[in-house]
Amino acid sequence: MLDDKHSVFVASRDKEIRLMLFLKTSKVVPGSGYDWPHDVRGEYRLNDGSVLTFEYSFLDDVVEIGGKKYDSSQGRVFLAESKTKVDQLSATLNPLPATGVAQRLADDAERLTRENPVVMAFLEP
Repeated sequence: MLDDKHSVFVASRDKEIRLMLFLKTSKVVPGSGYDWPHDVRGEYRLNDGSVLTFEYSFLDDVVEIGGKKYDSSQGRVFLAESKTKVDQLSATLNPLPATGVAQRLADDAERLTRENPVVMAFLEP
């Protein structure tokens, strides 16, 4: 379901997915990255040409996307179509294994696209 017009960014810690961000883009802006162990932040150039910034604080468990803060207790899955169109979803995210983390993350992203109609609709062309 993920293609060259979509990306998924995942932040995890202690075998737990803390943030799963689906984006309508495949372009990471240079300089995106981690301020380990406290924060992860980045920028993506969206398909509409705008740049979307995001930040997740591991310490505060706070997500900020496009300048808006979200309560992660309300859901850790986000669908970002533009700076102003971000949907937050509550979904079951499986604990990560000790090994094979990359494959588990890919499997979880694919599972969400199959099982969650909102994610599936977001990823349709």
